Amino acid sequence: MPNGTYGGVRGEETKVGQKTFVSRPTRFHFHRCGDRAEICFRDYLIAHPDLAREYEALKLSLIPAYTHNRDGYTEAKSDFVSRVLALAKS
Repeated sequence: MPNGTYGGVRGEETKVGQKTFVSRPTRFHFHRCGDRAEICFRDYLIAHPDLAREYEALKLSLIPAYTHNRDGYTEAKSDFVSRVLALAKS
């Protein structure tokens, strides 16, 4: 990975003496009031470890194909996430 690059996104470099430090890009998630899908998803996985292991395996399998494509990685998980949310809401 080129110096100063994380996941295809360039961070800000700061030189201190002989060393270069690179800040990592930050992602912020904003939700409308009352949107609890992520919390619902998390809680359902905590209550169902078999699904949590399945989600872990999915995420690990996607890393090689989506190392530098955060949006593609998120999209590739969307069917699983939708399925779990439907189970959680039923």
